[in-house]
Amino acid sequence: MTAARLLAVAALALPWPAAAQEAVSLEAPRPVRAHLTRLTHADPAVRADAAAALGADDKNAPFLRFERVTAATDAHRAALDAALAPIEARRWARHRDRVKDWAKERRLDLLAEYFALCPEGDAAAAATHLLRVRWEILAEAWPAPAAVRRPDPTAVRPADPVVRLRLARSGADVWSDGWAFDGRRFPMSGPAASGQDWAGSLIAARGPLRFPSRTRGWETRDTTIALVNGRAEVSTAIGLMLVADGDVELVGGPGFGVSIEGSLIVASGSIRAPDARSCPVHASLMCAGGSIELPQLNDEGVNVFHAGGAFVVQPGCRFDKTTRVAEKQPALPYGIRFVTLDEFGVRVEVVDGGPAVAAVEAWSPLARYDVRPGDVIARVGFDATRTADALRRALRRTMMDEAAVFHVVRGGARLTRVVYLDGGPRRP
Repeated sequence: MTAARLLAVAALALPWPAAAQEAVSLEAPRPVRAHLTRLTHADPAVRADAAAALGADDKNAPFLRFERVTAATDAHRAALDAALAPIEARRWARHRDRVKDWAKERRLDLLAEYFALCPEGDAAAAATHLLRVRWEILAEAWPAPAAVRRPDPTAVRPADPVVRLRLARSGADVWSDGWAFDGRRFPMSGPAASGQDWAGSLIAARGPLRFPSRTRGWETRDTTIALVNGRAEVSTAIGLMLVADGDVELVGGPGFGVSIEGSLIVASGSIRAPDARSCPVHASLMCAGGSIELPQLNDEGVNVFHAGGAFVVQPGCRFDKTTRVAEKQPALPYGIRFVTLDEFGVRVEVVDGGPAVAAVEAWSPLARYDVRPGDVIARVGFDATRTADALRRALRRTMMDEAAVFHVVRGGARLTRVVYLDGGPRRP
């Protein structure tokens, strides 16, 4: 469907949203433009005064971030950083207050964004909430008292304070020196080290993550937590909590298989082990929004498999009496949620050029800031949005940034609209 046809259908069949309360473009308002110009002044005092004025208003963040990317001199970049610093400090203070709610609501993809970006000093307190979520999900999956031994929810009690934590935040090479609980140290080795132990690590990535492998793949042990807003690959996992907004591939190889034990694996997409020679799974919980495909599954008992699509195993696969399987389920279990377009009150249809807005509800922040039915959303910030899923991920990043520039095509004209969020949309 073309964008023009979509606009015509929307106009005829759907109520037009309430008039935009604000229409802010990337062309900053005149007073803001004046201060932005002063940030390039030769006099440091003039730059400092302009930075202080701009830093007093959080709504200046999108303009400052854009200018920061295009700044040509070190002095200009330093002035922009000085203006952004108080805005970012206030933003992270608000996010610190939100983390507890995100954990309580099982918003694990938002926690992934938080850990991938937050100041390192803020991570330790938030990790305590994340450990509690892990504890609670496993306790719900295997209610006590249990007739069989269930996985130890964590190597430490969730009430134990995290006193030291370093994060690994790269989607390619994962590095960290571990974390500690109440004085108890859990080291972690990097991909170039001789060990294969990811013990006690918290890994956060905003894009695809692959655990580097050698002959048998990298092992994760003892409360390793990986939050990935993208697809993920892993081979042997012991005590892993892996949450991926995408597919999870359990990677085998010639002569060896995949082994999963005492682990919690959640994927918004599918979980697959297509090439594994064998796939023993014991005392683990796998939840997928799509299918779970384990053609070489060896069920060793005390497992829970929950699939939104089909559950695929080899013919004749035998299941232990302690294992539970559910397929074609309408939603992920245990309250686990990923960000959706519906949360933003918007529905799209993909056309040439990207997702076109088919409908936007009057309460939506997109409607408030003049994103309309028929608009084709080409980019959000610096992220191209060629698909509905790409738009959904970009909106999640907007929740973390609290504002983003939408690059839209409207009636053949290219426009920008700045959309502000206060932590996330709330349906009335």
